Amino acid sequence: MQIEITERAKEVIHDLRKNYPNLSIVIESTSCCSNSSIFVRDNPPTGDINFLKEIEGVKIYLDPSLKSLLNFNHLIIDVMNFTDDSLSLETNLNKRFILIAKKN
Repeated sequence: MQIEITERAKEVIHDLRKNYPNLSIVIESTSCCSNSSIFVRDNPPTGDINFLKEIEGVKIYLDPSLKSLLNFNHLIIDVMNFTDDSLSLETNLNKRFILIAKKN
């Protein structure tokens, strides 16, 4: 499976790392963050979580309840303009990461 971060999302990650050097991305099942399954935090997650890959110095993790995503050939993390009060760090920049899953 290929995991990719778009150039626009990489720019947001670069901006976030100025203030949060230990960024991690968790793909989770709760959808607590404005219905996005991506939660960006300044520390690694704890508990039952699977490490997937490190890209741009950011470790990406997957909640085990979403292991069906591993059946997809390509996961893409992109970004959109969005304003909300989520605890996910990119919302401090009025952005929201989104997950796109593709199966060939």
